[in-house]
Amino acid sequence: MKPHRSAHKKYRRTDTYSFLSSMYSLFHTNPEMFVIKKLRNCHGEYDPLRDIISLDFRRELVPTIIHETLHALHYNWSETQVMRRERQIVGALSMHQVRNILKRFVQVL
Repeated sequence: MKPHRSAHKKYRRTDTYSFLSSMYSLFHTNPEMFVIKKLRNCHGEYDPLRDIISLDFRRELVPTIIHETLHALHYNWSETQVMRRERQIVGALSMHQVRNILKRFVQVL
């Protein structure tokens, strides 16, 4: 008898590489896309018409950057799909990757 296998494979740190590369590319090619400000009732938001990601500096910054970047890269995904992938990515990040995200994001400001 085969052991039970989950329908979802475990999301690993190496699975984040493609996303991180795309996010870093946005940081580099479109730094004006990222705006820091106080927002009401949300951690961040992506405006597809203006192609702007607004982030509330008072909230969890790394997960919010990841979440809103996912919206920008996958504008046809539902909020549920974005939230699921955000949790997978955040859960798989190493401390080195978190530091790298923050260092690269600071360069955008």
